[in-house]
Amino acid sequence: MNCNQFPSSETRRRLKLNRAALCRNIGSRGYARPALHDLDRLLAGFLPHTGTFLGISANDGYPQSNTYHLEVEKGWQGILIKASASTLPYRR
Repeated sequence: MNCNQFPSSETRRRLKLNRAALCRNIGSRGYARPALHDLDRLLAGFLPHTGTFLGISANDGYPQSNTYHLEVEKGWQGILIKASASTLPYRR
């Protein structure tokens, strides 16, 4: 890759996931809430401490995820559903 090329979407996705994992491992919660428009923060007061989720149109499981914080930080379990085969290799 030369300096004028942008990284591929796969490379960007892996960088985001690695950055979130690194922050989690050092105790930072900076990337623990990737939900769009802070939806996970807005719903936090209404949700139980443990639970199960169903993520429909889950993309690759991290960017703009409304369930990432619930799964990784709160220990929730769930299923991510996406109809597009293009993101199949990326799901958790």
